[in-house]
Amino acid sequence: MEIIIPITKISINNVKLIDAILMIKNSTLYLIGTDENGMYSEYVYTLHNDFSQKILMRIESKLKNVIDELNSLLKHTALIFGKEFDVMLSDDIIKVVNDHLRYLDRVASLWRAFLDSVRLGRLSLTLRADKLYVPYISHSLTLHYVKEPFSNALVEMNILTERKVSGNVRIKVGEDLIAKMEIRTLSAMYVLSQTDLGNMPNQIVETLIKVRDVLYQHVDRLKELLSNVSVEG
Repeated sequence: MEIIIPITKISINNVKLIDAILMIKNSTLYLIGTDENGMYSEYVYTLHNDFSQKILMRIESKLKNVIDELNSLLKHTALIFGKEFDVMLSDDIIKVVNDHLRYLDRVASLWRAFLDSVRLGRLSLTLRADKLYVPYISHSLTLHYVKEPFSNALVEMNILTERKVSGNVRIKVGEDLIAKMEIRTLSAMYVLSQTDLGNMPNQIVETLIKVRDVLYQHVDRLKELLSNVSVEG
């Protein structure tokens, strides 16, 4: 499990950061941001110690609301492919996130089946995106890229095989490679849906337009929920 959450302000015990991110990766919690002197600072804790749990308690309500909205995004995405899945509900925030990631896998299987069915063949495209929201990179929740989307990005789409589709999608801003993901992941689908679809193979354009519309329907609410997350006390 990996989740990255943008935090406006952290002021708890001896940790004081602004414009920070909270990252949970496996069994570790990271706090990364700018300290009171404008210097980059990073704090690392085991996920299950008392301090980490105290931090999670401060953001639990908002994070659950964010996951609820992401679950709604996945539900409406699945409906594009003619399926409907139920999401398990839990009171434990870590279980809520893990259940969401399992939901992500189930919906991704619909995208994979669709890709294999349309027989795109081998191809390599460079596409443009004026604004690019990236709620996931592969199996990670990258919520900071929803709060602050990429501008004027280039998206490289590479399909390497004829039948069972394999390949990758790469995001570049300027000369910098920002992210790379397998084309069979749901994160790749959401990224591709936001590009200049006029240059996309016709077989997938209609579906990607529907995906883009569903994503945009949820982005404003996600940005609102992420706009002022703080950890204090």
